[in-house]
Amino acid sequence: MKSNQRFEDLGFVGFFFNRRRNGETLHRRNPPILPPLRPRSRLKPSFDALLAHTFQNPNPNSLPLALAILQQSLRSGCLPAPQTRLSLSAAWLRRRRRGASVAAALTDMRSVGSGSGYRPDVGTCNYLVECLCKVDELDEAGRVLGEMGRVGCDPDSESYGLVVGGMCGARRAGEAVRLVREMVGAGVVPRQGTAARVVAAMRADGDVGRAVEVVDGLEREGIRVGFEGYEGLVEGCVEMGEFVLGSRVLGEMVERGFVPYVRVRQRLVEGLVGVGEVELACFVRQKLGEVRS
Repeated sequence: MKSNQRFEDLGFVGFFFNRRRNGETLHRRNPPILPPLRPRSRLKPSFDALLAHTFQNPNPNSLPLALAILQQSLRSGCLPAPQTRLSLSAAWLRRRRRGASVAAALTDMRSVGSGSGYRPDVGTCNYLVECLCKVDELDEAGRVLGEMGRVGCDPDSESYGLVVGGMCGARRAGEAVRLVREMVGAGVVPRQGTAARVVAAMRADGDVGRAVEVVDGLEREGIRVGFEGYEGLVEGCVEMGEFVLGSRVLGEMVERGFVPYVRVRQRLVEGLVGVGEVELACFVRQKLGEVRS
């Protein structure tokens, strides 16, 4: 779709701009605020102006319009201005407080434009989820994630990763683990960084044993956890004095071609010797020697 065609499809553009046929120049109704815009050559400032004007509109039904503009902006490769995150999350929460369900608030996009209007897509929903996570509305972000499939756009690894990352940052590791298991059950493969964040959150809670179980479960499903995830597990085991468990994790780590940092493996070997597991400490040293050779 050509860039100028996108603006023609947005039947509401005339609400914001007066169009001059000579040169196809679009002018804001308040010239001192914004210079003349030519959407075909200046898509980003055009979309930013549309979004800013829409969010300033006191009409409580302006959210569908904002979502439609946002969708076109993202599809055009134009990342919205940073302040859009706060404006969108505020508009969304106002709409929800007025009693609209998540599905209804999203599908109201269909009322914009001609024909069947606009439909929610993964990119638009992911941006909304990111906005909600940025303002610590993690529960609401989780609700949007849970309703995405019902409005016709199944969540992807980014959708889950945004909420999982937010939960981990808020020390809500249990909910993060639940979401990881949910996404794996839905056939969505987590990004390597997602598993590492979950391990870090569980390690911060002192729940390293359960973190090992989560990683084992991911590996059984054929999902590679990555170096950072295993390194975090070994460090967590050492911190909690779980040296025997740490040696098992280190063994699995080495089998996958990962070599832990020198300081971590030294502390693990010293810890094993300290609890009387001298033979196991020697085995770990031998295993590490084989990898380095």
